Amino acid sequence: MPTLDIGGRQVEIDDGFLKLSPAEQNATVEEIAKSLGAQPGAAAPAAAAPAPIPEKPTAAPAPDVTPADAESRVLGLMKAGGTGVAKGAIGLAGLVPMLSDLAHTGANKFLFDPLFNAISGPRKDAPMPADVNKLASPDSIERGIEKVTGEFYKPKNTAEEYAQTIGSFLPNAVGGPGSVGTRLITQAMLPGAASEAAGQATKGTMFETPARIGAAILSPVATTAAARGFDAVRNVADGMSRRASNHMVKAMEADTPAAVRAEVDRLGPDAMLADAGPAFLGKAQGASLNSDEGRSVLQTALTQRDRATNSRIMGDVDRALGPAEDPLTVTNAIKARRSEVDSVAYPQALDSAPAVRTAPILAQLDDMIPQSVGLEQRALQTLRDMMTRYERRPRVDAEGFPQYDARGNQLWDDVPVSQNNASVLHKVKQEIDNVIEYDAPGLGVPASAFRTQQASLKELRFRLNQALERQVPGYAEANRTSSSLARRADAVDLGTKYLGDGKTTASPGRFLDEFEQLEAGERIAFAKGSRGDIERKLGTKANDLQALRGELQGEGGWNTAKIATVHGDDAAAELMRTVERNLKFRDTHHKVVENSQTAQRLSAAAAMKPSTINENAIVTPAGNWLGMALTAAKRGGVKALNAMTERAQNQARGDVARILTAQGPERDRHIQAIIDALDRRQASASRHSAASAGQQALAAALMAQLGR
Repeated sequence: MPTLDIGGRQVEIDDGFLKLSPAEQNATVEEIAKSLGAQPGAAAPAAAAPAPIPEKPTAAPAPDVTPADAESRVLGLMKAGGTGVAKGAIGLAGLVPMLSDLAHTGANKFLFDPLFNAISGPRKDAPMPADVNKLASPDSIERGIEKVTGEFYKPKNTAEEYAQTIGSFLPNAVGGPGSVGTRLITQAMLPGAASEAAGQATKGTMFETPARIGAAILSPVATTAAARGFDAVRNVADGMSRRASNHMVKAMEADTPAAVRAEVDRLGPDAMLADAGPAFLGKAQGASLNSDEGRSVLQTALTQRDRATNSRIMGDVDRALGPAEDPLTVTNAIKARRSEVDSVAYPQALDSAPAVRTAPILAQLDDMIPQSVGLEQRALQTLRDMMTRYERRPRVDAEGFPQYDARGNQLWDDVPVSQNNASVLHKVKQEIDNVIEYDAPGLGVPASAFRTQQASLKELRFRLNQALERQVPGYAEANRTSSSLARRADAVDLGTKYLGDGKTTASPGRFLDEFEQLEAGERIAFAKGSRGDIERKLGTKANDLQALRGELQGEGGWNTAKIATVHGDDAAAELMRTVERNLKFRDTHHKVVENSQTAQRLSAAAAMKPSTINENAIVTPAGNWLGMALTAAKRGGVKALNAMTERAQNQARGDVARILTAQGPERDRHIQAIIDALDRRQASASRHSAASAGQQALAAALMAQLGR
């Protein structure tokens, strides 16, 4: 209702005042001023009442706004805003009781009352108990407060009405997602201004309240939707099309950035995003099945990587364990070196050696021969012959005088004595070694003749070697050098046999004890044999990576533990990592390239199937010219739209395929770009929660309208 400012007092007037002529309006104002005790002519119509229209309009300068007027306007806005805040807080406080009352009333009206009426007839009137929900409703709370503070301030103009409505939404911005400034804008200012604008536009009509509520609800939703649309355009990963970026960001969100980075780091520079997680693998399969370009890009890249599996594994193993050497070549080199050293060391010791006393050995041999049989006896007799030499001595009689034959020639006898020549004895020892060490022919018996019966020969060999070492200077040192080289050759052979899973295979603990007993040179030789054996396994099992992993791991991981003992923990770990990496690469290749062949054949067959025109596609028996024309236009438009959409989708799938198959630094740039886009998308989602903002705005709008 319009008001007049008469002598500093606000006077409400009805619509009849506005229908009076200017002269009648002035007279009425004079009468009201007199009744109020104000000076005539001191009253001026308020902004809401139109000023009297002079009969002859004349131009007049706009009145200046005095500081007092500005202060009054600001104070009015503050009062209106404060009243709005109070009403909004009261509305929130009474929301639960109000909703409870509505639910209670609705349940009684539509459920319980009809049910009781059907059973026992209408209930008799009875005094109703006090309703706690009604007592705690927003209207009841507001009336209770006004009894203490007086009537709430009522807006005097449109600006103050906007201030009050916006203020009623401020309590909604107290909590929720986003910063305080964001909440003030999205949960108070925007819905408040929209609600009041809708109310002003529909003021005095039946649509005012629904318009206020609807505008309050829709404004934050529309704002959030617009912000989401802007973010959708802005949150595209660098270097990617929008469609491709959307696919990649969704996959990254599903697989999570931490898991993707960890998997890529584990797999190394040859890894692709297609290997990084289930979601990215699914994108690769989808791009391969649904796009010729995507299929070509993916299958070419994955096939090339799969073909390089053997060389990649070999390179990784070379870096981890060093280059491989053929064990037989290494053994032959050691043996050649041993022969070279022996050919110098032994002659130096033997050429100047004194006579060696071996009579005790011959005596022991004489005792063994009668107790042996077969090939063993033959070998012992041969050995005795080798250790016996004959001296030409004059034959003497019992008194010690020389004996002569009938012609007067002195008689001589070849007397057997123990062999004392160090060089000969050294060769005898080598002959024994051929039999007991190398299973070679010697001592007049075939190879392997004493594989299970070597005790006697070993004992004699020990006694002979001991005699040489004790009586020949330099012989023991030559033995040590030669034996060390011999053990190195043996270590190479052992290095090719220590991996396995048989019943006699040493456990990692026992193997460690045995390995630590080896000298430094023997450990090196063992490692060369091991490296050669691993190379052999790689060469024969590289196409079957599962079998290769089984060979290198062994039962319960025993082989891996023993490889770590020989080559070091880091080398063993890297050896297994390269196998695991390439197993993952092959799995990706299998799932994208090989498993999809059936689906690809069906897709290709459908794409290449001859197209035919149905006789009723456009021309139908019941159709007319207009219908047929519209049908043709619709089909053509749909076909054109599908063609444009298909081109965009195929281009996106091609982009996805290239991103999924990138490697090294290019792959890492894509990963970072996708993660950055995902971070921006998640930040946007937290700032713009349409559901939350809409619910809070609805509650505020309901309270604001119920309180008006």
